[in-house]
Amino acid sequence: MNLELGVRRSFTGLFVVSAPAADKPVLPTGINEYFVPTAASSYEPVLYGSARVQYTDTKRGIDVTTALQAVTPITDNAVAVDWDRASSTDVAPDALSKTPATPAARFGILPAAARNPKNYAAWADDFEQWVVRTKPLRLFAAPTHKLSSTPGETEAEFAVRVQHAIREKRDAAVETLRAKYAPRVTRATEKMRRLQDSVAREEQQASQQKLQTAVSFGATLLGAVLGRKAVSMSTLGRATTAARGVSRSMKEAGDIAQAQERQHEAEAELKEIEAELEREVQELQSAGPDAAIETTEIKPRKAGVDVRLVALVWKPSGS
Repeated sequence: MNLELGVRRSFTGLFVVSAPAADKPVLPTGINEYFVPTAASSYEPVLYGSARVQYTDTKRGIDVTTALQAVTPITDNAVAVDWDRASSTDVAPDALSKTPATPAARFGILPAAARNPKNYAAWADDFEQWVVRTKPLRLFAAPTHKLSSTPGETEAEFAVRVQHAIREKRDAAVETLRAKYAPRVTRATEKMRRLQDSVAREEQQASQQKLQTAVSFGATLLGAVLGRKAVSMSTLGRATTAARGVSRSMKEAGDIAQAQERQHEAEAELKEIEAELEREVQELQSAGPDAAIETTEIKPRKAGVDVRLVALVWKPSGS
């Protein structure tokens, strides 16, 4: 029998000297063995455990079931199997093979405890207790925003989702605020538009009145210069009309000034409303979002742990 002695990296991450590799040992009746379906030149024995774990919390409305797989070394120590030394594995029970991927591979020495069929039932019980004791479901919550993480969602992923929700909530609040101000802005804008039209009409009327007054004065002056008499009845009438035109022009000027003042007041009112809206929008956007994240853990109950398989598994050495 050829033996090979090498240095390998154990499952716990410590560098130890491996046991001599040899042919696959013959197991006693009652012990099932499986293989990780990966080709390798040599394999080493580990104890494999798989369970479906249900986590429930009626208060939080949580009821989820997850799959859990772990492997741990089998030793010749007084405590042959210590699940606290286990590490997780992605290999599901259905992926395990009944035959090695490399038939000519060498196999590590199998500790004596792994050759006793009665030990596997005890190790299965230990596995179940280990899951209950050390495998809580960790969830994250943002109570202010009534958000909770989903199973498997990391804290960083949940934080991104919370920030997105905060932005959406803030944007919705801004839109609600703008909708609240919309009627006031519309009324003030319409008022300003009407006053602008009023000023334009007053200015047009004043311009026409000035033109009429100028014409009346011109006609009066021309009549006075060219008429036979210095002042005729018609000249006097035109002078009176021109004088009344001057009076109306002065009144028109006063009306324009009043209309312009009202227009300026309306413009100031609209600007004040818009400034008030902008201040409130800035307050919403600049307010520091409450993104506090809390961590909660839900321990599985023993009744919620369904052990699917605890068995001897051969895995590639050093993996």
